[in-house]
Amino acid sequence: HDLTYGPEYGALAAIGLGADLYFNAYAAAGRLALYRTDGSTNGTKKVRDLDLIGGGGWVLRGIGIGETLFFQGYEKTSGEGMFALRAGSSSMAKLAGTQPGQFFALGSKLVFTDGEPPALRGIWVSDGTANGTRALLKFSRFVPGPFHFARVGRRAFFSVRRGSGEL
Repeated sequence: HDLTYGPEYGALAAIGLGADLYFNAYAAAGRLALYRTDGSTNGTKKVRDLDLIGGGGWVLRGIGIGETLFFQGYEKTSGEGMFALRAGSSSMAKLAGTQPGQFFALGSKLVFTDGEPPALRGIWVSDGTANGTRALLKFSRFVPGPFHFARVGRRAFFSVRRGSGEL
């Protein structure tokens, strides 16, 4: 395939999902797209366009959990937020209109922050669906740093300047 990697719009580090690897690249036409590969030339396929001008979205950062690719992105019709894409699908689902900061897998779910200190606004959890995405904790005002997440088995702990807790 005649694909090139470019830093415009934020670049997605390659993310493993099942037996495949997802990445973004520019095709010969110069349009940014999300691709999936099994490591072979014939097994490399475009999943969807991500070009902002064309009305799609762009991918900045992500993580694969089970059969779902979670990623921070932007789509012209729905704005910035946390999105999900199921393996084998080309349809992005917007999970939350947040500005995702830190995120990690906790079992089969995604835990992520809305923002980063000094503009941390809350902690969210998602099962990969819009209905299964909710705020666990919303801060009444921005939380300044430091802020830390730690995973221990199937539990997550956090600390902020004025307290700590368990998710």
